[in-house]
Amino acid sequence: MGMDRDAHRDGQVETPRSEPEILPPSSSHTQERAEAFVFMSGPEMMRFRIKPISPFSVFILTLSALAVTFLIVTLFAGAFLIGLPIVAGLVVIGFVASLLRRLFR
Repeated sequence: MGMDRDAHRDGQVETPRSEPEILPPSSSHTQERAEAFVFMSGPEMMRFRIKPISPFSVFILTLSALAVTFLIVTLFAGAFLIGLPIVAGLVVIGFVASLLRRLFR
């Protein structure tokens, strides 16, 4: 242990104990899909694995967006259909009130 430290201090470079092994790409590594890994260190270690979106995920995402859009349109249409008779009723009441006001003057 002490000799290694002395060897580095003298400017000598330590030769590697073994050569790195270069592995040829296997069939599992030649996939067209890319993956990204994100590591975060801190008080709590977290690891995120980010993969490309699959066609099924795109289908589910589109279906969810359509469902939310349908619900919003339905709510606005329902509010319009409920509000329309109320507004019409208020207009009729106002018209009748103006006629009665003219009659009793």
